[in-house]
Amino acid sequence: MSEQARSPFQIRCADFSDGWALAQLLIDCFKDMPGGAPSQAVLNDANREDSRALLTTREKGVIVIAEAEGEICGTVSLFATHAAGSEVWRHGGYGLRHLAVAREQRGRGLGRLLLGQAEALAFERGANCLCVHIPAGSPRLAALFTTRGYLRDPSGDFDRGSFAYWEGYYLPAAKSLSEGLSAEPAASPLSPV
Repeated sequence: MSEQARSPFQIRCADFSDGWALAQLLIDCFKDMPGGAPSQAVLNDANREDSRALLTTREKGVIVIAEAEGEICGTVSLFATHAAGSEVWRHGGYGLRHLAVAREQRGRGLGRLLLGQAEALAFERGANCLCVHIPAGSPRLAALFTTRGYLRDPSGDFDRGSFAYWEGYYLPAAKSLSEGLSAEPAASPLSPV
């Protein structure tokens, strides 16, 4: 039985009509980050443009969302290598950004479910790895990624000044397959990117 089949969550690709609910989820979730990211840091003009591109064309990537009882309760953005906003530092990689799970849904496996969908979509599309940045001082978030096979890569680190220092992690395609992580998405209405 797939992870999705056991889950109370419905997973799908976001569309333009989801924009407002996504923005509110991101603001709410990023306030919980170390240092309490202000909404202007999460939803600045560059981030809005990057997300708008993902909502309107699948060539640049996709925003995967989870719903419970008709409400968006989780999301992760998958950026193609060439897309603005991808923050990919490894050749041939895809970028993961904006993983967010509503406070009341945390601890129920939703982050893993969203990551599994995004990973499968990226590897189906030919990515040789996935790159992600994690705020320094976030051990639970780092553990979420490292238990899935992500490796720490200091060459991907960057400093956003007073906001946060971000640590680079990546998941090689070969590692995800060799360690038994599914390369196929769980049964869902997701369209390939």
